[in-house]
Amino acid sequence: MSDRPLAQALARFEGFRKNIPSHIRENVVTEYNAIVDDLASATSEDLAAFKIRADEVKHKAIGGRRRSYRGGAGSTNYTADKYCDDDRFKAQVDALAEYLESAGHRRNGGQTPAARPSPATYNIGTMYGSAIQHATRDSQITVNYNAKSPEFRQLVEKIKAAVPKLGLDEGRANQIYVDVGTVEVQISGAAPKHSIIAESMHSIRSILEGIAGNIIASGLLPAIYQYFPK
Repeated sequence: MSDRPLAQALARFEGFRKNIPSHIRENVVTEYNAIVDDLASATSEDLAAFKIRADEVKHKAIGGRRRSYRGGAGSTNYTADKYCDDDRFKAQVDALAEYLESAGHRRNGGQTPAARPSPATYNIGTMYGSAIQHATRDSQITVNYNAKSPEFRQLVEKIKAAVPKLGLDEGRANQIYVDVGTVEVQISGAAPKHSIIAESMHSIRSILEGIAGNIIASGLLPAIYQYFPK
């Protein structure tokens, strides 16, 4: 398969990322989501977690009239165009850039990676709960869980469902959503990258540890520690 579709999609993404407007109108979201679809097609990966959902693009309130003391109805004026929250949009774009780089699709400021030598082939009979490292030095890796197991998937779903109830500020809530999205992309793939999953789960764990007094967070942390101990 030719690398040209991927190179073109990456070039479009880099150009888009360097020229994000200050206000994110609906047409900007449409363009970004189309680029994500092209990247997903070129990489054969599910990147839906990095797209902007339709319900995140809304008309903005720009003023209105209060209800009068005589009981007259109030009113709210909205923009003709729909907008996405600037911080949410930029967080998704940055998360996609980080994921593409960590997956080896995007390197050196967006340049398509050079051709890599064919990986070594190992013939192994049966192996469970183990990990192999090749061409590394002074490295350690521990894989003691199945990222595709129902239990781990349920934990990820519980974390995502709990976010609105944690009382987090928008920045930390968005970060958890981004991390959860990254984990979901990995576990939906044929060969999940445990290093990427671990990095995202450690980020989630760190945020939850910062609000350990929250009863929901305190309930999630022990489950996370089972997979990613301190």
